[in-house]
Amino acid sequence: MLPKCFYAATVWDTMSIAARNAVLKNAFLIHVNPVSAIVWKSGNRPMGRNFLGQLLDVEYKHLVFTLPEQFRDWFLQNRKACLDAFFIAVKDTLLDYGEQKGFRPGVICVLHTFGSDLNWNAHIHVIITAGGLPNNDEWIKHPFFPQEVIKPMFRYRFLEQFKKLFKKGLLTSPPVCKNIKSYETFNSWLTRFYKTGGM
Repeated sequence: MLPKCFYAATVWDTMSIAARNAVLKNAFLIHVNPVSAIVWKSGNRPMGRNFLGQLLDVEYKHLVFTLPEQFRDWFLQNRKACLDAFFIAVKDTLLDYGEQKGFRPGVICVLHTFGSDLNWNAHIHVIITAGGLPNNDEWIKHPFFPQEVIKPMFRYRFLEQFKKLFKKGLLTSPPVCKNIKSYETFNSWLTRFYKTGGM
């Protein structure tokens, strides 16, 4: 049998660069692909052989998490701390969502630090199983990841992680936010993102 390679068919891939950039600019969670599926094709890609052999033969979804552009300077100034907080928020959001629905999903996260226009724009692509295992080892299908549910969960978890970093003294204010020196000032700046995402 030939090694298999997969290609995720996504709405994201069909969007123009201008449309992608407009979406990426101001959102917390930008894209949950409701029609994504894994399409298996024969192929010979040595890098993917071992990885593909470990994938479950189930439906997958493609999600993209990003942040409002007001956070980009903070990320450039504090890369490791901010990226760690970003990954933790994504992980906690997806695992908590799965737990609420009664399953534990399989999740693969990939960080992209630049958008298609090559400007700094950290965002995380996620491949997640459309379902998962509960405690009794019987697969639960869950084909929908509603943005209106996941977006506020992610926004809250990221902002809480970000707040912890500042409180612990792990963030340095970027030049564009040089007036933010105290926790009170920082918290005041951050508060606007809790309800609206800063938009």
